[in-house]
Amino acid sequence: MTTLTMNPRTGEFLLSEAMGTRSRDQVSLAATAAYIPAGTVMAKAADGTWAPYADPVAAAAGASTGTGTTSGTTDTTGTETTTAAATPSEVGVLYRGAQINTDAQPAVMVTRDAELDQALLIGLTDTASGQLAAQGLILR
Repeated sequence: MTTLTMNPRTGEFLLSEAMGTRSRDQVSLAATAAYIPAGTVMAKAADGTWAPYADPVAAAAGASTGTGTTSGTTDTTGTETTTAAATPSEVGVLYRGAQINTDAQPAVMVTRDAELDQALLIGLTDTASGQLAAQGLILR
């Protein structure tokens, strides 16, 4: 018998939000090589597109994913140092899952004034939690 796994539902992570659509923004997602489920913590890249959040602290340790990048250099003593990408200026949570696409695609992001169920968020780190809180996204 085949086992089916259900992806997170659209907006399932939302406990409450501001009236109307004040908590949400229309954004452009970067090209995606894999399905991105609803509830994924996202970061705004320098080019204005959004991609899965990469914790700059983890990136400094050499574990980069998503929008963060690392570059290693070797100093004169032969010690390798790692420089992480800067902390993203804006973070949010993907409202509805995004399909694989080779081009940028429109999406809806929860970016402010909302309460979120942190157990349902994907890719949440301590650094991301702080950034979400600074934008008025309260984790419960």
